[in-house]
Parts: sequence; structure tokens; C-alpha cells
Amino acid sequence: MTLVLVAAGKSIKIVMAIIKNKRPETLAPYIENTLLKANASLIDVIELCEQSIELGFRGVCVPPCFVDNAKLIIKPSPLLLITVVGFPLGYNTTAAKAEEVKKALQQGADEVDAVMNVAAFLSGKKAYVREEISTLVTLCRLQGKK
Repeated sequence: MTLVLVAAGKSIKIVMAIIKNKRPETLAPYIENTLLKANASLIDVIELCEQSIELGFRGVCVPPCFVDNAKLIIKPSPLLLITVVGFPLGYNTTAAKAEEVKKALQQGADEVDAVMNVAAFLSGKKAYVREEISTLVTLCRLQGKK
């Protein structure tokens, strides 16, 4: 299993202190176990969900096509269900990403990770990117999600 830590500011100091003290059980509530490989199968998703529940992880991130299946598996647990939109390159239009968000939330996703349109950003289309992010955030908030 590979552990990828993304943290900023004070959080990284907390994470590093926990790692240094070698208390993995204190890390579990901060970990989102992720399966986003192109050849992921339903069996892989089931195993990921069961492992994440057993280890007490914060959440499980699955491809959008498996959100409904994963929801059924994790339903009785406090595990958060996370998926992605615009994955992996972020080239999708805002309208396409918005539809992906709506579908993911309808199927039971608790959190949606959107891939920013890096090409648009690097091309100077910062207003486009800002509007896209705002649109997706608004869609989530309208459904009671953060």
C-alpha cells in the first residue's frame, strides 16, 4: 500500500509527528484510500471498501462508475464516499464536469474531487477556471455537500 500525504501548513507538522511516533492507528482517520487505476474492477472496489472499513480510514475514493456499488458496501459505516470528476486531465468542459458532479451526488458520493483544467489555466484563461470551480462548488453546496 502506498501512502500519499497532501498537507499544508501546520497539518504537515502534525502528520510528521504522528509518523515519527509510529502510531498508524492515529493516521487512519485522515486517510482516503484511493483506487483510480484504469483497469479497476468491481472486485477491486469491494476489496478497497472492506479494507478501508476494517482499517478505520476517513474515506474511500472510487471511479465514478462504481459510486453506486461502493455506496451499498460502505452504507452501514462512517466511511466517506469520494469520487472524481474531469479525471485524469481536467480537459472536460464545465458543463460536462457539472453533469458528472450531479450524477455522483445522486448516486451517493459524499465528496467530489474535481480536476482543474490546467491547460486553460496555463493558457491565461483564469476567469474560465475560476468560474468552473465556482460552478462545481455551488452544485455541491446546493446538495448539502462541502
